[in-house]
Amino acid sequence: MRENPDDAWHMKTLVVALRGIPGSGKSRLAAEMEFWSRINRLHCRIVSADMYFMRRNGYEFDPRQLERAHEECWNDFMWCVDNNFDLVVVDNTNIEAREYGRYADYARRSGAAVLFVQFSCVDEGMALQLSERCFDRPFSWTTTSRFDLLARNRIDSANNEVIEVDPYEGS
Repeated sequence: MRENPDDAWHMKTLVVALRGIPGSGKSRLAAEMEFWSRINRLHCRIVSADMYFMRRNGYEFDPRQLERAHEECWNDFMWCVDNNFDLVVVDNTNIEAREYGRYADYARRSGAAVLFVQFSCVDEGMALQLSERCFDRPFSWTTTSRFDLLARNRIDSANNEVIEVDPYEGS
């Protein structure tokens, strides 16, 4: 959080919404952004529905709690934007407009800049290969269905800042 948000030199909050299927590297990039922010003394928060399922002994997914997990993520996001964090990283799949749209809309209404980082996935084979990285996380529907949705729900790059990146290699 900035000491004095009224200073003319301050930058506005940057919201980075990560988009991609499970295993594409979203959480890894989010962690690297958070690390970079600490080094540069910026206030960063990663918001993710997955964090709701983290326990002392690891990730414990409960599909009955998914709506609550997204609600907690949303509340954390709004708090960070309202409190002028320098960087807020939304680390969810963000496949459909209904999933990422409210984050972008709220951020823009609050004066924040929004950047989408889209992890590319060229085909169903790649989607299945990436999903193997997430052996600890069960899926409520198939990864190939997520690939199909991601391919059909491209973000309008004419009206949004979008960076397309390749999935992280390795595990």
